Amino acid sequence: MGQTDSTLRTVKLIALLILDIITYSFVFSIWALVNLRVFPWALAAITLSLVFLHIVVLQFGQYEKRYGDAAVKSAAAVTILFYLFVMVFTGITYITISPKAYIVSILIATLVYISTITGLYLSGTKKAADVEAQQVERSKSLDITLQMMELERGLKGTSGLVEDTAHQAMLEAFSSLNERLKASTPFGRSAKNAVLNMEDQIKDKLSRISEDAGLLTEAEEREKTTKTIVNSLKETKDLIMQREKLMLH
Repeated sequence: MGQTDSTLRTVKLIALLILDIITYSFVFSIWALVNLRVFPWALAAITLSLVFLHIVVLQFGQYEKRYGDAAVKSAAAVTILFYLFVMVFTGITYITISPKAYIVSILIATLVYISTITGLYLSGTKKAADVEAQQVERSKSLDITLQMMELERGLKGTSGLVEDTAHQAMLEAFSSLNERLKASTPFGRSAKNAVLNMEDQIKDKLSRISEDAGLLTEAEEREKTTKTIVNSLKETKDLIMQREKLMLH
């Protein structure tokens, strides 16, 4: 992968170098001979367009990962159009245009270009933030789902270790908690500190319940541990309901 990236970057550099040579050869062989008052400004405008083009082409891969494929491809297309505009506009108007008119025209085109790139940047940043938020949500939702699956296995595995009524009480409390959890907003969706803290409390609570379920393999104090598990499951359900209320405020 690293070698492929290095090869691609080398190809980009060679392509840009060829473009630079062709562009400057054209500029210095033709435009440098006429209308010398405009030449410095034309040279600056063309160089600026090439700089923008170099940045977008060389950083395309990194920008694509950060801001998304659509925004970066649009930025690349706009940059190419800006370069072509500068070249074509300069070629058409070079002989007759005044330095002031040329500068104003290029400044307007540059402002339009920068405004467009800024819009694409903001759009890409928002999309990147949305993607990151979705990844966080998926990760936290998966974590809580795995915790619940592990807890369910642990509780079902206590069959025969405790009285049937006690075992049934634990399963019913777990089922009620699981239904409440499935009906609630997925974990990781809210960025509120209060909600995040509540989610951490719920995860810690589930971990302790799993530990308590493991203690049921020991003969001592099974009845007390069973009651603790049932109460903890009910308390966790209450925490989930409190979390939902926090998300509404």
